[in-house]
Order: sequence, then C-alpha cells, then structure tokens
Amino acid sequence: MKSRKKILVLDTSALLAKYQLLLPHSEYEIITTSKVIDEVKDFENKDAVLLAISLNRVKVIDPPS
Repeated sequence: MKSRKKILVLDTSALLAKYQLLLPHSEYEIITTSKVIDEVKDFENKDAVLLAISLNRVKVIDPPS
C-alpha cells in the first residue's frame, strides 16, 4: 500500500530554520506562499529557500484571492 506524505505549510521562521532541508522529503510535502518567500531578505537564507524550491523540496502555492 502506498503511504501518503504529510503536508506541512511553512512560515518564514520555519524557512529561516531550514526545516525544508532537514525534513525527509519522502515523508513530507512542504508548501509555502510567495509572500513568505518575499519575507526572506538575507542572501544565505534566500539562497537556501531557492535551492529547496529548485530541488522540488518546497512548493510555492498561493491561496486564491
């Protein structure tokens, strides 16, 4: 039987703590919004977030307006 991934919605503080790189990708689907991404200002953390997005570790999904 195929197991389902748990869905986690990360805020800015979780991204700054680099949870997206620490949590096992096989168990979690990680989601955030573009507004959260915009809140990350410093180069090191922005680079880590963009890396996670490019590796499909984080999906950016905005709620309907």
